[in-house]
Amino acid sequence: MTYCIEYASEDLRELCERQAVATRQLGRPGAKKLARRIKELEVSADSVALRQGPGDWHPINHDWPGCLGGELSGASTIIAQPIVENGGTRGWRVLCIGDCYKH
Repeated sequence: MTYCIEYASEDLRELCERQAVATRQLGRPGAKKLARRIKELEVSADSVALRQGPGDWHPINHDWPGCLGGELSGASTIIAQPIVENGGTRGWRVLCIGDCYKH
């Protein structure tokens, strides 16, 4: 089963869905990890399942309460928030990709 992924902006959608854009912004290693992290979101029903997977996802209680972060490369991170839609379908909302800890 795959779960829906929403994006906080069209720029984030494009970054996640277009390999060339991801490679340009994150470099080849970062783009490859981003593709893996997105696939992990698609197959994870909830935060527990995501954290048990291979992506080293971790809670970000201070900067992004209720969200999980996954490493990409260098200082780049993907931040995702679990969501439940009206019909009860679980999914994820990608909120940030890149240096998400700058204040």
